[in-house]
Amino acid sequence: MGLDNGIVLRVKGKIDPEDRILSIPGIEKDDWYEENHPGFSQYDICYWRKCWNIRDILFVNCDDAKGKDDCGTYSLTIDELEAIRHSLYLTICEGPDAWNDGDQSIWDFEEIMNQLPWDLVRISALIDYMEKNGGRCEAFFYDSY
Repeated sequence: MGLDNGIVLRVKGKIDPEDRILSIPGIEKDDWYEENHPGFSQYDICYWRKCWNIRDILFVNCDDAKGKDDCGTYSLTIDELEAIRHSLYLTICEGPDAWNDGDQSIWDFEEIMNQLPWDLVRISALIDYMEKNGGRCEAFFYDSY
């Protein structure tokens, strides 16, 4: 069984193709979403596979997930996204020993360092986007444990 977690942006309508958020590498539109949710678009912001340490960060920093079962979707506020970003930053700063402590990921620190700094950039862009477009968008994370 796999373990996938990610952060997603859901927007009423579509994001203007010239918007700054779409210039960030790794932020991509999910076309399959429109079939089941007409009038809304969904954009992948971050994705992690078999990173139990990041999964823990998501759950600890999300009030919507408290008391709920795994394998769901959970709304994220701007404050929660800022807390997640800060926790990921601290994870980078703590280095390889903390990352690998307890085998909390199948990826070693050097491998994940190709991705984690970009995750910080993408979450920052998401926060900026939500601050400017709050009424027409929402963020959430999914857990497929």
